[in-house]
Amino acid sequence: MNRVGSTAVRTMIIVAVIALVGFAAWFVNRSTGAATGARSAASNAHVDGLGPGVPVPSTTSSDQLRANTSPSATASASRSVVASAAPSVRPSSSAPAQRLTGQPGSDSAGQGCTKPVWSSSEKQGKWTAPDDLYVNNNMWNSEAGPQDIYVCTASNFYAVSDQPNLASDPGSVKTYPSVARNFDDPTISSFHVITSTFGESIPAEGNWDAAYDIWTDDWNNEIMIWNQERNQGQVPPAGSVAATIDRQGFHAWRDGTYVGIYMNTFESAGSVNILDVFKWLETEGWMKPNDTLTAIGYGVEISVTPGPETFHVTNFSLTAN
Repeated sequence: MNRVGSTAVRTMIIVAVIALVGFAAWFVNRSTGAATGARSAASNAHVDGLGPGVPVPSTTSSDQLRANTSPSATASASRSVVASAAPSVRPSSSAPAQRLTGQPGSDSAGQGCTKPVWSSSEKQGKWTAPDDLYVNNNMWNSEAGPQDIYVCTASNFYAVSDQPNLASDPGSVKTYPSVARNFDDPTISSFHVITSTFGESIPAEGNWDAAYDIWTDDWNNEIMIWNQERNQGQVPPAGSVAATIDRQGFHAWRDGTYVGIYMNTFESAGSVNILDVFKWLETEGWMKPNDTLTAIGYGVEISVTPGPETFHVTNFSLTAN
């Protein structure tokens, strides 16, 4: 082959190589662009924590989030909803805040504690929160059976309790797993607001009551507000006084230094205007404005169980100032 022919062949080979390289580059870019577009579409359609294939609506409600998150995330979300669900509180002299209510067994305050951060089987095992609240296993009766308490937050905990029915003292209260706040005995008249929300989920067996336990005058006087009970005898007792306090119907009775206040309609979740309760007690002559506030607690008095039973407190908040 002559020189001219050789040059032509080389030129044709170079052109073919360049064309092949160009086609390869075009194909790679096209494939990469398609993959990038698919990843971008996927990231726009899903959020971390949601299950695969779950589209994210433009406005996601808390109910939708709870329905689509994993079990561990669900517990955390529920606790955060419960913690923020307390109603706004206003002094009794102004229009009252809307009262929350829930029917027995509805557990309307939220899910129970699923990831405890602390537990104890000690008779007076105590866990303290940063906001002056504390949770206490409170097995105060020397005849109490075993009980373990598990705490997620001060407003979300449960106790597993196994309490005997003593022949020597049938039906007696053995324990009071509860959340509480202590005060330095300021006078009742110095408060503008004392309100609280509560929530519980309790088994349908055994003998128990869910109630506030309030102490005044340096632990000398006790006021209990019962929101639910089972097999606790004749409650309210004969001779109790009917009352309507903050749109709630009660019966109340007094026995020495003890005052019992019993909700006419049981509620497993709700709110109580404790300051209005105090004012009603003053009108009855059962309390004085210069009485002092020592402690406010909420929990379950457990008397008898047919074996180990679980008692949940699913919500508690307290505003006192």
